[in-house]
Amino acid sequence: MGGCDAVCCACDVYAVEALAANVIATYSRSRRKRRTPDSTPTVVPRVERLYSPDELTELRRNVLRYARTFPPGEERNQHLQVAVSLRALFKNQQWRRDHVRNDS
Repeated sequence: MGGCDAVCCACDVYAVEALAANVIATYSRSRRKRRTPDSTPTVVPRVERLYSPDELTELRRNVLRYARTFPPGEERNQHLQVAVSLRALFKNQQWRRDHVRNDS
């Protein structure tokens, strides 16, 4: 990505953070117990974008690292479940076709 400037990189970081926030908000067990249909917070990226496979791999690694900062127990398991859910999402061929760019 030779022509990347500071604004482009800021948008990339924002979009990856938005994806992570939506996944955590959707799959968190504590949210699932008390969630009403209108109370799920969503972070809407300003622009639609495609992710590189490396960005998605790094996102999952960061979620795993974050989960490992918690002592063994329910909260740690919840964060590990987010990483498992991300792995399943990233393996979904239709989702990958729609959200991952094919750099040749």
